[in-house]
Amino acid sequence: MKAMVSNRLGSVATLQEQTMLIPEVGPDDLLLRVEATALNPLDFQMITGQHDRAYAFPLILGRDVAGKVVGQGNRVKLFSLGDEVVAYQPEQQLGTFAEYTVVPANQALVRPRQVSAIQAATLPTSGETAYEVIVDVLKLHNNQTILIQGGAGGVGSFAIQIAHVLGAHVIATVPRRDEKFGIVLGADQAIDYQVVDFRQVIQPVDAVLDTVGDKVLIDSMNYVRQGGHLVSIEAAPDLLVAEGGAFAGEFFQLQPSVGVLGQLLTLVAKRQVKPLVEKVIPFTAPAIRAALKVVGSGHERGKRVISVWNPQLEK
Repeated sequence: MKAMVSNRLGSVATLQEQTMLIPEVGPDDLLLRVEATALNPLDFQMITGQHDRAYAFPLILGRDVAGKVVGQGNRVKLFSLGDEVVAYQPEQQLGTFAEYTVVPANQALVRPRQVSAIQAATLPTSGETAYEVIVDVLKLHNNQTILIQGGAGGVGSFAIQIAHVLGAHVIATVPRRDEKFGIVLGADQAIDYQVVDFRQVIQPVDAVLDTVGDKVLIDSMNYVRQGGHLVSIEAAPDLLVAEGGAFAGEFFQLQPSVGVLGQLLTLVAKRQVKPLVEKVIPFTAPAIRAALKVVGSGHERGKRVISVWNPQLEK
């Protein structure tokens, strides 16, 4: 199979196309022919050596996948050959930037026909992160106001829509080009952070989702009302300050759940949530290297998804 492989860390330039053996299937696994896989900031952090763990080489990046079941382990009962599924690849395995990948069957769900492979590939990391923070951690409801810092990004664009579905009043910071688009996604107020200081135009809110970190996170802590809740996916808030200020503050790391993935697939199938796919990337090393740079810049709009295989072309 063709795969996008890095044999050392340091920069996106290390990513090269390479011919690899199709991975072996364990008794509890599915072998997928990859249709689409999403890029995430973690991919950039890993290939540039910013992630604090060691990986074996050759390294195939990628963890979010939509694909067709072409093989399965002897203990797998809930899937059939030909099923089109969406899955989350555990961090210790990775490997979705390839024509074939193996995923644990318990991390996969059959993809509804109303949800395209490109859309589905955006859900396991960014979609689940947004859903778990908004629904399970913040427990947002329709009498609350939330400030979403970084509303145009992969997680932020999902978070705006999910908070809107719950009936909350949504305030989101976005770059100038996305001010109107933030409203389209469901924000009640979209603040152009390049022109307006959010501290001058908002009152304390019930909840904050920070996807930016650094000074934005510090400033946000001063705008959580007493008894409110702040969650950051970029850095840990100063918990001493959070406790002293009488609001909850915490750092969130995704714990993948097929239950949450199922909820997201339902929302997308019902068109209550629409994945914001900024660009579909061809399965070539130069195109993926360029996309990784954008994802790593911290200024990505929505999601970039690699189209690996299009079954329509074979019909």
